[in-house]
Amino acid sequence: MIVNISSGTTKSVLTGTAPYASTKHALNGLTLTAGAELAAENIRVGLVYPWITATDFAANRAAAESRGDDRIRTIQGDMADYVAELIREAVETEAVEVYAANVKRMMESGAAGPGHSTSR
Repeated sequence: MIVNISSGTTKSVLTGTAPYASTKHALNGLTLTAGAELAAENIRVGLVYPWITATDFAANRAAAESRGDDRIRTIQGDMADYVAELIREAVETEAVEVYAANVKRMMESGAAGPGHSTSR
């Protein structure tokens, strides 16, 4: 099983995250295509969508920029141990996509923005 780590930012519209979110969107496309291509060889490929992982990356970025979405500055990120549990879940279930609870809630509430829902 190959598991790639995406981001909940690909399931939302957050100003100031375009470069990061767009590279994660590319990873999503690569992962889903690889999954389809490798299925015949019994190789599973999946994505894990943590929200924003609790590291200094987001805090440093937010502090360095005076513009952008204020939600980034106040978001409580997913702890690394929680993200590891999501990866374990993806491996054990061979799920194509595994979402962090915050990402699921955001998508179900419609707060993600146009075109994003968990009903796919």
